[in-house]
Amino acid sequence: MQEFTIDATVRLDPDDGSARGVNQDLWTMRVVLNRDQNLDLSTFSNFPAVGDVTGLAERTDFLAGQTPSFSLTSAIFLGAACEDLQYICLVIQQDPSAISRFTYDPARNVQFGCTALDFPNCRGDNNFFSLCPCHDVQIEDLRVRILDGEPLRENEPAGQIITVEFDALAAPDSITMSTLGSNYWQLVVFGSQSPIGDGDWVAVDSSIGLSAAQRATALTSGNLSLFGSVTYNLLTNGVDCSRISHVCVELMKNTQVPLPSPDFTLQSSAVGCEVVDCTGVQIESTTVSVQTGGFREGAMQNDLIVTVTMSATAGSAGVSGENLWSLILFSNNQADGNGPVRRVETVLPMAVTWSGTSLTNRQAVLSNVDLSSYFDLRSILCAESRSIPSTPFTLTETVMGSSLTGCVSVPCDGFTVIAQQLILTPPLAIAIEHSQETVAARFSASFVSTSQEAIVGASLWHLDIFLNDQMNGNGNQQMTRVTQGNFGPEGVQRLNPGQTVTFDNVLANIPVDNFVCPLGQTYLCVQLQRNPQRSFTLLPADPICEPIECRGLRIDSVSINQLTGNPFVELALNHAVNLEVTINTDGDWAGVIGERLWSYTIYLSPTDDHSLNRHGMVHPGYRRSDCWTAVVSQVNTILDLSNVLCQSADFICLIVDKGVGPSVTYTFEDREESLRRDCQPIGCQG
Repeated sequence: MQEFTIDATVRLDPDDGSARGVNQDLWTMRVVLNRDQNLDLSTFSNFPAVGDVTGLAERTDFLAGQTPSFSLTSAIFLGAACEDLQYICLVIQQDPSAISRFTYDPARNVQFGCTALDFPNCRGDNNFFSLCPCHDVQIEDLRVRILDGEPLRENEPAGQIITVEFDALAAPDSITMSTLGSNYWQLVVFGSQSPIGDGDWVAVDSSIGLSAAQRATALTSGNLSLFGSVTYNLLTNGVDCSRISHVCVELMKNTQVPLPSPDFTLQSSAVGCEVVDCTGVQIESTTVSVQTGGFREGAMQNDLIVTVTMSATAGSAGVSGENLWSLILFSNNQADGNGPVRRVETVLPMAVTWSGTSLTNRQAVLSNVDLSSYFDLRSILCAESRSIPSTPFTLTETVMGSSLTGCVSVPCDGFTVIAQQLILTPPLAIAIEHSQETVAARFSASFVSTSQEAIVGASLWHLDIFLNDQMNGNGNQQMTRVTQGNFGPEGVQRLNPGQTVTFDNVLANIPVDNFVCPLGQTYLCVQLQRNPQRSFTLLPADPICEPIECRGLRIDSVSINQLTGNPFVELALNHAVNLEVTINTDGDWAGVIGERLWSYTIYLSPTDDHSLNRHGMVHPGYRRSDCWTAVVSQVNTILDLSNVLCQSADFICLIVDKGVGPSVTYTFEDREESLRRDCQPIGCQG
């Protein structure tokens, strides 16, 4: 509604009668707006107009021959289109209550007068009339809310029901619509990737059924009108999530029969949008299984057949068709495929496409995938699923970085090189235990490749050289080891299947300062190893070994010098003796330093040879000895000669043996007793 105040002047015929009253309504006055000044009174009863809001103009006396003037203020409904609001008209008719007071003939009276709604300060160019006060219905904002139906799922052929609620805010200078009207509106709902609904429209539904109340919702200038909610079947078949990030509503003037009543002009339709969650193909896990085959390192072709299974969530969208999937295949050193190095650059092709697969019952299986391609290997094969960019569906994962990737441990055959021959070069190596000098071993060794593939690279090899007590090098005593440096030229080498690699005239210096000769034979062993700076897999192979001489401690001779206790006393119960003992060891054999190294046997004998007629035998404890060259020590002991006569003993003798529980483990060369014994003459006092 809008109030208008008009000034009116009425000319009365001097030959006609007059109408006069005292505080009585004489006239019915109506102010109406019309598109022109030819008012059709036959439709007057349909005009939504009222009279003077003050009620005074209706009581004006009309006297013959006079020109009465009066002002009239009227509230007028502006629900019509602006094109129908070009003129303002005043209709004067006899008030029904005044019929008995004067005679009024409508046919002989001019019942209305009109004037253009012309405001001087609204004139445009060429003084052309422009109606400033008249405005169309203007929607300033259309507010949309999604009540139910999220998240959307892309590629749903049957559609998905969602509930949308919307309100319209009329502009402050919009006209106010009649609350008595009907059939004002119609609605279009659609999906868009734009927050304002521009660009590509998808899943468009222009047949939304509004209720009669929704169609008759009137907009009031500057106010928010509530339309309520509508349900919408969103058809996303062939539509992926990248195209439908918003659900939008377009509110427009109804163009369907029955048409709006009263008619109105809508400046422009209004679009409102709301962000919507959209779910594509949502994978929660990917598994990989190997049907046949495995990795063979260095092979130009690795033949595997695997099955890749992708399991989707219960709320996942579906997809079907051909050429949907792409798999990135790579090897890795972690079971989840998240190792720092993804060996993918050598996969041929990098993205392999399989057709004829679909996400059925929320599970996609890619069977019999032939991976006949070269891999820079780790022990884990992984498959990362991707969608082909040209395919209209969205592939997502529930756990970032892992749901689309599945891995499996794959059998991998590295390279096998076995020992062929080991030749020790004279002078042959001799291991001397506890020696501060290394063992210089010179040899030649050859190894043959039993792999199916060639080994290619520069400085491929290391050699382990060690001493062992087993011919196969697998003895319990892995006693000492030395690793030789790089073998082979810095340039590229190639060891083909069945080919032999030979290392000639190799000199290895083996430390033996903590080495002890084994009880049995000692072996020099050589084992081929991969240069740790090279990235290929060399499967363990047995070493090759040859026997060598190992030397422990060896006594050449023993000499004694009796310091006290000579002569002995016949039949003496306790006879004290003090001997100076000199032990001479072989300088080409080992030496040893420690405690409890020796044990001695001292006795009296009638001869200085290996006589079994020994008297007063004692073992006077253990002695320290630093046995590298001649060792001199003193031995003090007490002999029991209570049964020894002078004629029974002409010599005092000492035998050297290895001590029991020496502080240092060493090998004692158990030579004949004569080399470890010495006897000296002794006198006797009867």
